[in-house]
Amino acid sequence: MSIATTCRLSSGSTHPQLARNFGFRANELRTMQSMVTGHREEFLEAWHEFFGIGGR
Repeated sequence: MSIATTCRLSSGSTHPQLARNFGFRANELRTMQSMVTGHREEFLEAWHEFFGIGGR
């Protein structure tokens, strides 16, 4: 069995949204959402560094 989830940023949005979920329970999704929200700045910094995007 494969378990996957997809997260995306809508244009103009700075908050990730769940696009698809295959296999995760609601409580697991809430935990992941909390972790992503709590580490938002770190994710953005790593994204910008990886893709060479200056500023925020």
